[in-house]
Amino acid sequence: MTKAKPRDDVRALHPQDVADTLRLRQLRQGGSPEVSDEALAAEMAKRHVAEPDYMRDEGRAAPFVLEASAFHKVMARVPKERAMFSGDALSYEELGRLYHSSKRARDVLFRLFFKMAAGRIHESLRPLLGDCFLVGLRKPDGGTRPIGIGSALRRLVGRCIMEQIKDEVGERLTGTAPTWEDLWRAREYNGLATEEEARGRSCNTPLQLGCGTPGGAEILIAICRVFVQRHPEGAIFSDDKVNGFNSITRGAIFRGLRTFFPSLIPVARFYYKSIDGDDAEAVDPRLWLLGGHGKVEACDSAGEVYASREGCQQGDPLGPLLWSFGYHQALLEMQARSPDSICLA
Repeated sequence: MTKAKPRDDVRALHPQDVADTLRLRQLRQGGSPEVSDEALAAEMAKRHVAEPDYMRDEGRAAPFVLEASAFHKVMARVPKERAMFSGDALSYEELGRLYHSSKRARDVLFRLFFKMAAGRIHESLRPLLGDCFLVGLRKPDGGTRPIGIGSALRRLVGRCIMEQIKDEVGERLTGTAPTWEDLWRAREYNGLATEEEARGRSCNTPLQLGCGTPGGAEILIAICRVFVQRHPEGAIFSDDKVNGFNSITRGAIFRGLRTFFPSLIPVARFYYKSIDGDDAEAVDPRLWLLGGHGKVEACDSAGEVYASREGCQQGDPLGPLLWSFGYHQALLEMQARSPDSICLA
């Protein structure tokens, strides 16, 4: 027991599980290893950091499980160039060299990536892994496209997740049809009078081709071309979201995740949780600029600091997925209101 005490102390200082921490504390004090529900609730209340209701994982879905095959496929061909303005302690090249250095290094990296993909990371690491450098790219129309560049570790883990689930994401975004309840709620638009009609009513499936579907843009163009050829009397309506990645609400993103991919809630919450309350150790993900004197916090001309509190970061490999799932419910509702139309995104 004496030899294990330093290890137990370290685990208690950086707990990953509240029950384990309480059990260790009670054992050191000569108590029982059993943790009562009352003690667990009291400890959880002390640790609670307020967060928006929509980010809570109500169903406590199992966290994402990263597969070794996806990890090795991504790390075997890590991009050689350092990401622009990343300023990371570790670059892509250094992580790639570490991966190829030995089997032990690969095993250590995989365990780290596995925990990050599951969102099982200590809260104190949020400033290190969740902060981003802010880059503004000029659009052809003169506007600005804001890009948030996260740490190399975060981006590589995101690439591993996308490598593993891209086919499943494509199926969910192109194979989800509105339910009869959706049709019934939209009955004033499609003339349904009874629930029985809604249950028996066929409805097209919205096709969201921008994430998880290779060649999605080409497929969308081909569908539109065939539609015009077969229905010369028909019409095509198109709209574009202004600053879409930063304008979508995080409530919509997390509702989409809860519906279509709940296992990603823990990792998305780690990077996109905005802190409410007065916890001095809990901070919002911050945005940084590279100024003449090095790294400075992004702010406007009046000194108001920018915070990452809305939308998803466009430099995040998971950004397209989060935006797509956040937008998909709106597509389902649009499709239910016009069941015979074709909704493409």
